[in-house]
Amino acid sequence: MSRINSIFRLGIGFTIFIILAGISGWITLILMTSGGDVYVPDIVGKSLKAALSDLQSNHLYLVLDGEETHAEAPRGAIIAQNPASGAMRKAFSTVRVIISAGPNRLEMPDLRGYGIRQARLEAAELINGAIHEHYLYHKDYSEGEVIAHIPGPGEIVIPDGNMSLLISTGNRKTRYMMPDVIGLTISETKGILQLFQSSMDLIISERKEFGPGIIVDQDPEPGTPIELGYHIQLTVTAREIGSLGPSRFSWKAPPGLLSKSMIATYTVKDRTEILVERDVAPSEEVIILVPETGMGVLEITLDGTVVFSELR
Repeated sequence: MSRINSIFRLGIGFTIFIILAGISGWITLILMTSGGDVYVPDIVGKSLKAALSDLQSNHLYLVLDGEETHAEAPRGAIIAQNPASGAMRKAFSTVRVIISAGPNRLEMPDLRGYGIRQARLEAAELINGAIHEHYLYHKDYSEGEVIAHIPGPGEIVIPDGNMSLLISTGNRKTRYMMPDVIGLTISETKGILQLFQSSMDLIISERKEFGPGIIVDQDPEPGTPIELGYHIQLTVTAREIGSLGPSRFSWKAPPGLLSKSMIATYTVKDRTEILVERDVAPSEEVIILVPETGMGVLEITLDGTVVFSELR
């Protein structure tokens, strides 16, 4: 008998629940269909908490449709709503929103030491803005390598932002003032210019007011700033013509491990004659027969590099 009473009471309870649920649904339907029209407030840019408060004040509900990255809106701020602000809706209807996930946050890698071409490619992958390049001498970075950059390593990159690269132009070369060598002999001039590791071009002058083998003009001019290895052009007077037979000139190849291809030439004005063309061993002494014109330039090259040049 007690079991029958329990089942009876359970049935009565379930029936009451069904009736109450039906009444609640009916009341909600009545409220939604019979409630007055309300204005949808502007909730774009507000936080979820503030947006919920504004909507509840207008008898509206909020439905979250997701989140998207945004370059300016902070994370959690509403960036879109539907219906738009100012629209009329029934009370207790819904407003759908999308919130900001914040900017697309990427960390800047360390580009220091990268070559400029690779650094440009890396930067273009990260940002859509301008890439500004600045150049500076630096003893620790080779020419064309990135010294520093903004945003720096590990900093957050804004996709629409700009970037600055500081690029090395290499180690600043020591600069010298071109000496005045006019009036000096070839040997005196060579002794001076060896300090600058400079190469020399000799041009024969027909001027007679100076003695033979004297510098009468120079390029660059005295006092001009030059760097190591600068190319210098000298104009010299011709030697007095002696005998017409050749003279013996002894030259010793530099030490080393391998033989090199040697070419000895003799140039008078625009005419060049090959005197010797063969391979020479390291430290080998070579005898060259040089024409005695008194106005030519003897030049020796090893593997295409000029290693000796003299007016003879």
